[in-house]
Amino acid sequence: MRPGSLQSPYLGERENWGTSEVWCEYGEEINANLAQIVRESGEQVLDRIGNGDVIRDPKTGELVRVSMRGKDLAITGAVAFDKLRLAEAQPTSIVRHEETSAQIERLAREFAAISLAGR
Repeated sequence: MRPGSLQSPYLGERENWGTSEVWCEYGEEINANLAQIVRESGEQVLDRIGNGDVIRDPKTGELVRVSMRGKDLAITGAVAFDKLRLAEAQPTSIVRHEETSAQIERLAREFAAISLAGR
């Protein structure tokens, strides 16, 4: 086993899992199960957004629905947005590339400002 590789007594090193007998036998079933988890969890998230979370009322002991907190909605929306962008092969972040000459000019101005501030 090479350093940094994962090993399973059933599947061998991680790099070979895709061609192992176990993967060949169960690979489609594993993929189908994971796809079902994604579908069902997505349905549950939509239910919680529309109808609220289910909690137990401490006074009555009954299960009641309460609206999701804003923070939870924001996180859920952000994660869903990122996953949608990945599924559509779209960027999930914006990277600003600046020309080298523009970087040098900007740094020169910053150094000049620092130098003048030190006088």
